[in-house]
This record gives sequence, C-alpha cells and structure tokens, in this order.
Amino acid sequence: MIRKARAEAPDESAVIAARLAGPGQNMAAGSDRRAGPGRGTRLIAVCGLLAVVLTLPAFVAVPQAPAVGSAVSRIASYYQLQGTRFLLYGWLTAASVPLMVVHVVVASDWLRRQPRLPSFLWLIYLASGLIAETMQLVLLAEFQAAGVTAMAHDSSAAFALSDLANVGFSFYALSVCAWLCVATVAIAGTRLVWRWLAGFTSVTAVLCIVGSTGAIGRSGQAAAGTVTTTAWYLAFLLTFALTNLCLLVTRRGRERSQGDTS
Repeated sequence: MIRKARAEAPDESAVIAARLAGPGQNMAAGSDRRAGPGRGTRLIAVCGLLAVVLTLPAFVAVPQAPAVGSAVSRIASYYQLQGTRFLLYGWLTAASVPLMVVHVVVASDWLRRQPRLPSFLWLIYLASGLIAETMQLVLLAEFQAAGVTAMAHDSSAAFALSDLANVGFSFYALSVCAWLCVATVAIAGTRLVWRWLAGFTSVTAVLCIVGSTGAIGRSGQAAAGTVTTTAWYLAFLLTFALTNLCLLVTRRGRERSQGDTS
C-alpha cells in the first residue's frame, strides 16, 4: 500500500519545476501584451489632446508679440495693450506642460518596448521631449516677465526680455524638430496609427528647421518672432493634436474589433 501511494504521488521535482515555469510563462505573455499597441496609448493620447486644448485657443486669440529688432516703444505698447490676456495665455500654456511631460514619459516607455524600432529611439524621444518642455517653461517665464515689466512702464527691460524670448523660441524649434523626427520614424515603423501621418510630422519637422533660423536672422522675415519663424508652432500643435486624436480613434477601433472576435 505504501509503495503504491508513493508511485501514484506526483514527482516533487516536477511540481517545483512547474511552479517555477508558470510565473515565467505568465511574465513572458505579459511582456508580449505590454509590447502591444493598446497599453498606455489612451493616456498618451488624452494627455496630448488636453495639452493642445489648453494651448491652441490662446495662441490663436492673442496677437503675436513684436519680432526682434522692433522699436522699444512698439514692444512696450504691445505688452501694455494685451495686458492680462497675454499673461493668461502664458499661464494656460504653462499648465499644459505637466500633461506634455506625462505624454512624453509614457510614449517613451511604449517606444522602448517595441521590437521593430531601434533600441535607442525611445531615449531620443524622451530627451528631446523633456528638453523642449523645459525650454518652453523658461521662455514662458521670459515672456511673462516682459509683460509685467512693460505694464510697470520699464520699457527697456521689456524690450530685452521680449527679444531674448523670441530668440529662445527659435532654439526651442530645434528640440521640437528632434521630437518630431522620432515620431515620424515611430509612426512609419509601427502600426500604432495610420502611416500617412508620418508625412504630416515630417513636414512639420521641416517647418521647425525654418523656424530655428530666427536664432541667426537679424532683420526682415528671417528675424526671430516673425510669422516665418513662428508658424512652425501652430503647425506643430495641429499635427500633434491630429496624431493623438488618430491614436485615440484607432485604439477604440482596435478594442471594438477585439471585442467582436471574442
């Protein structure tokens, strides 16, 4: 009887091996699921869209600040005339920065887990995105300070701060350009969103390069702060909104198709 019971009992080593293999297999399956297009994409898209909602209306509604090389009196009168409206635009744009940071971090993590993309691509996206948002905060502080000093009738300080912010805005375009280049490669290399969106991101990246020339331009349309050197930002906001909207739409469509098949 004892021998028969021992023969029928399962091998302890086999049980231990099965227990050890089980979690490993579950973890492997989980990593495959995490690499899929669905995880985290809703957070990426929602944060991106909310950031544009905070920034775009104010950017369109508030008239453009005078470009580099404008007269001191013109710069001072602009900030005095816009007053609270300009300061409110800066505050709304600053409020969008945390949303953009969440978007950048979560999207970088998603890129890191994509086997079809170069292994270093996520790091470029993370670095360029964080550098861009840090620069944006600094530029917003400079523009806000220009508005405050102008309303305090310190025209010289407003002139210096405004020109400094306009030139910095051109450098800001370079960091956004790197950001968009990575997005173009990611869109073309994955099926996360429709691949034709890569055309929009690549064209916007070229506009960013054009906008960055304001850092070396001194007069005319090449000067920092003109329409030529700031149009890229509007194109970036529209392209960014379209990409995140498509990401949200394709994710919902993917969930519906998976629900139908199940």
